[in-house]
Amino acid sequence: MIKILETKKDNVYLIKSSQKLREGKNYELIEKGTLEQNKMFHELVNIYYSSGVFSYDVSSFGEFRNHIKKDFGAGFEYYLYVDDKGKIRKTKELGEIGNKDKYGVLKSWSKYTKRERTTTIDRLINEMYTVFYHNNFHSPKFEEIIGDLKKWHNKIYQF
Repeated sequence: MIKILETKKDNVYLIKSSQKLREGKNYELIEKGTLEQNKMFHELVNIYYSSGVFSYDVSSFGEFRNHIKKDFGAGFEYYLYVDDKGKIRKTKELGEIGNKDKYGVLKSWSKYTKRERTTTIDRLINEMYTVFYHNNFHSPKFEEIIGDLKKWHNKIYQF
């Protein structure tokens, strides 16, 4: 079965391949594992944020999540800056900007590739292990997620 997202401005609908697709609608194929990785990433970020044992100076969950994406994820998708003529420009290359002030726009989680999502989740788990250990913090939900990952890993790699 293929899962497809129907995109409609700000709303996204999940459609199974057994449903009839409509002409004139925009659809996007969902890579296998995407929904599971999305759920896991946001659960991990929520656990980490709720723990309060992080060093980021943030005032909201969204701000914290953005720091995680910047530090452990794919980072900035592009940068905005003002050129010498006062116009706002967009570039993916920092070299084009020089010493000018810039504003980085983070890559949206929905645009991450499967490899980028996997790498981000791995880095986040490593960070959480380290920070939780050094702060003597215990999270049953975090341990449950790690236990599920170990079971999945053992099931996949049984010989």
